[in-house]
Amino acid sequence: MDYFNPFFLDDAHWRVQGSSTSRHSELNDVALADLSCGTSVDSPSKDNATMVSISTVFHAQWIFAGSTPDTILISSDSVLFYVHSHHLLQSSGNAFGSLLSKVHSSIAGSSSSNYITVRENADLLNVVVHAFYGMDSQKFNPPPEVMLESIVCLKKYGARLEQTIAPSTPLFDHLVMQAPRRPLDFYVTAAAHNLHSLAAQVSAYLLSFPLTSITDEQAEKMGAIYLKKLYALHHSRIETLRKLLLSPPEEHPANVDCGFVDQKRVTRAWALAAAQMVWEKLPDLSPSFIQATLGSLTTHVTCNTCKEILNAKIRQIIVEWSLETRNIE
Repeated sequence: MDYFNPFFLDDAHWRVQGSSTSRHSELNDVALADLSCGTSVDSPSKDNATMVSISTVFHAQWIFAGSTPDTILISSDSVLFYVHSHHLLQSSGNAFGSLLSKVHSSIAGSSSSNYITVRENADLLNVVVHAFYGMDSQKFNPPPEVMLESIVCLKKYGARLEQTIAPSTPLFDHLVMQAPRRPLDFYVTAAAHNLHSLAAQVSAYLLSFPLTSITDEQAEKMGAIYLKKLYALHHSRIETLRKLLLSPPEEHPANVDCGFVDQKRVTRAWALAAAQMVWEKLPDLSPSFIQATLGSLTTHVTCNTCKEILNAKIRQIIVEWSLETRNIE
């Protein structure tokens, strides 16, 4: 984890720090090895020292709202995150999973930090703490599975998801950016937590996804409402595409160069190309594919008027199809 700094502390430091109030009384006697990330350094200059890792963002010197940190979160892989208990309490609806309820009363008037161990590893905790402070964690490039788990973890620690993952927040933008890599998982997770704005954004990445591949477990997790919304989106786009394509170009008055029979050939060719696209039932059919497929018909048309009508019809379809909604309602 290249975004954590190793830091050496000697036994004297831990004897002082170990006397502070902690979430559990047994943390007062915690072994040095329990807080280490790495191994002890056996060298003359580092005798009786232990290497720990500290977040480069949430360290002991960082200031938030004019205050220094008063609490240390220790991840499952022994990385330290210095945080402000008053801010977490204000941002959480359950005292950060009840972890802060027992220690907050001891913080006032104390010069020592409180240690709280959590079950999450540093990668996940890093995203969660950034979210609680409304900060962007994209630069750390957490993988999609960590981003997905962060939603569950934020709920666990009492974050108000409708605010923490609201549109325009750093976490919302980060989730949307990661969603194309695992769109169904992101949609299911967003739906399960009733994050409609996020689910709506992610649904656009599922236009090419075969809905018959959704498992019973995924359907149950997202719920009937969001499953129906996804099916409705696909059906609506397919129906719109069918109406656009199955309406043939208008005919022009017959003349010497292009009579009724000639124009019927153009209409049949259009119907064949349109039927093929409609038959495939692709709600994510690209405008460029429609342009290429229908535009090829003009190569076999000699009448300039027919060509103009064909091109005008294709442009109309492209515009209307591009404006068709790509997201659930």
